[in-house]
Amino acid sequence: MDYKKVREKKGKSADRVDLRSSGRMLDDIKAEVSVGENRSEMFFNAIESFDKAYRHQVSGVGKNKVVRKFFGLTEEEKSGLTGIFSAHVERVLKENL
Repeated sequence: MDYKKVREKKGKSADRVDLRSSGRMLDDIKAEVSVGENRSEMFFNAIESFDKAYRHQVSGVGKNKVVRKFFGLTEEEKSGLTGIFSAHVERVLKENL
């Protein structure tokens, strides 16, 4: 049975990817922050979840190779974060100069 039919049988939508079918993919997302290096990284700590995420995000799933983007930011989100970051940097500079 394909994914869509399994989801529909459970009374759930297959139109939206939320990483909560079993919860494993969501649980396998980890983050590391390196303050000294001024960077952060998000990744999957299990190869099975990485492979599944890659298929959804990049190569497509099912016979029609449907791509379901779920990891990343929209242009609107990027713009909003840029504004927040810029305001924070400006405030820190004013406080310390």
